[in-house]
Amino acid sequence: MQCPREKKPGFTLLEVALGATILAVGFVGMVEALALGSEMLDTAQNQTIAAQIVQAEVEYLRMQNWTTIQNLTSTSANYLSNYAEFTSTSLATVAGTSITLARTVASPDPHPNLRQITMTVTWTSITGKIHSRSCSAYVGKYGLNVSYQKL
Repeated sequence: MQCPREKKPGFTLLEVALGATILAVGFVGMVEALALGSEMLDTAQNQTIAAQIVQAEVEYLRMQNWTTIQNLTSTSANYLSNYAEFTSTSLATVAGTSITLARTVASPDPHPNLRQITMTVTWTSITGKIHSRSCSAYVGKYGLNVSYQKL
């Protein structure tokens, strides 16, 4: 006659392996969520900075007289050169990332007293993806007519 085996308290190897697998999957998921959240915060911060830079450029244009607007040329700058307090401050320093500002100027036909000025802010996110934000403003001889932004 065989004696019955005593049931010892504890976990089997299979139960421990299954628990460790579930724990590992949970940790990987949390790390991925943290990385995704960090990327989303970076994008939101840079979108806000880009919108502020574009809005500052539109406000700067609103303060200029028609002669200055008429003589504007298309440029690409890494500095906030329109503002005395930022003459030596790089946009990259302000934003903490590589940001460039480009301005294009066009004279839409058949309006000689109207200029279309488009400002585009471009940056590279922490993941290496290139983003941009643009704003077009129509400035007339008698003031700012309309401006709009697009992502």
